[in-house]
Amino acid sequence: MRKILFFSFLVFLLVSVKAQTIEKKWGLGAGAGAYLNLETKSIGLAPDVYLSRFISPSFDLMANISMGYFGNNNANEPLDMVNPSINLRYKFYNGHILPIRNKFQPYLTAGVGYMMDNGKQGVNFNAGAGIKYPLNKTFSLFAETGYIHGIPSTRTTYDGPIGNVHDNFIKLVVGFEISFIRQKDSDKDGIIDLLDKCPGTPKGATVDNDGCPSDSDGDGIFDGIDKCPNTPMGVKVDEKGCPFDDDGDGVYNEIDKCPDTPKNVKVDEKGCPFDDDGDGVYNQIDKCPDTPKGLAVDEFGCVTDSDGDGVPDDIDKCPDTTKGVAVDEFGCEADDDGDGVPNSKDECPNTIKGAKVDSKGCIDHKVNIDFINSNLSPVYFDTNLSKVTTDQNKKVDNLVKILKDYPEYKINVYGHADPRGTEEHNKALSQQRVNSVVAILKARGIVQSRIKTKAFGEEMAPKGELTDAQLQEQRKTASYMFIDFGK
Repeated sequence: MRKILFFSFLVFLLVSVKAQTIEKKWGLGAGAGAYLNLETKSIGLAPDVYLSRFISPSFDLMANISMGYFGNNNANEPLDMVNPSINLRYKFYNGHILPIRNKFQPYLTAGVGYMMDNGKQGVNFNAGAGIKYPLNKTFSLFAETGYIHGIPSTRTTYDGPIGNVHDNFIKLVVGFEISFIRQKDSDKDGIIDLLDKCPGTPKGATVDNDGCPSDSDGDGIFDGIDKCPNTPMGVKVDEKGCPFDDDGDGVYNEIDKCPDTPKNVKVDEKGCPFDDDGDGVYNQIDKCPDTPKGLAVDEFGCVTDSDGDGVPDDIDKCPDTTKGVAVDEFGCEADDDGDGVPNSKDECPNTIKGAKVDSKGCIDHKVNIDFINSNLSPVYFDTNLSKVTTDQNKKVDNLVKILKDYPEYKINVYGHADPRGTEEHNKALSQQRVNSVVAILKARGIVQSRIKTKAFGEEMAPKGELTDAQLQEQRKTASYMFIDFGK
């Protein structure tokens, strides 16, 4: 018995320094079946236990104990034989003949043992073949047949020894194997080093059955550690697999049209801040969010108005208007009489349109006498009448305005008549016409001292025989009162 225990310990010690299945180092198998004693032709129960250790993809080292019970040998004890052995298992699923992860895993075994049979002990050998069927990385089923070459012994029955024999056995065993203690996985990717075609995979990366990491978006950062797994192809990324986004607006650099957006500002799909009024100042700092398009604005998005007149600089034609002065739609100070001098500086706010004025907006009389006369219109009278008609009365109104605009001037009122009628009659008619105009002037506030008059009658009319055309023209020009200025 001591020899048996010593031999079993030696087997275990030898096995412990080698290795088992491709996924795990150690395997513990147990099975049962039948054995046939080729000498006696008896059949019995064949329990089988082994401990295996992975050596290489092709070989395992095994410590095995085979037993035979209840052989039909007329023995006086149920145990027929015990055979501890050290075996070498050659695996066809080594990656050369069959794939390492083949669904069915055939193998051959052979080794030497130490048999106890019929009270004798000795060294023997065995050989066999089997097949494994992995259920997962831990559990496998197996079926194995083998030949056990026995040792010389003396057969004993209930009646005593009957002679020398040499028992050899054939066994058929089925059972299960439990694998444990995982093989080394240096990069911790779930694929052991022996099977890992990419042994330097970063921790956390998703790998395939060969231990190689996948990179779905092709950015160079492996799936599983890629924080931005859907990065478009060709976009540069950081160590986390996320596109570079220097301004932190959520739009990566390659498509960011506004790469210097301040932090926390909302942007559109191009990475530019929202700017609803299109003034170049984004919404979050725009204090004038409804600025009309095209106007220049300050840093707060408000229209620039340098002179503060309420008219934006873009359309302000008078950008230096004095603060507080009323302006028109073009930013220029109002000039009601159109003389070029704004109301606030115009000391003569009702200057006749077109007159030349000085810096105070008042008429420059030395320059404007001809202009003033050019603005006077003849007052026409109907033939042989001296009454000022309604339409001609407007001309007298204009004269009144001029006289009031130029209080330092006097008016010369001259009357005329055409050649028809006697000289005395025409002279009197001319005077009547003068008197009609003077009466209106006085009625409207023009004093007599400013009025000089003269009745010419027909004196100014052409002399001699007149053609019909000349007569018609004479009638036109003679039937009026001419007015001009004189100091």
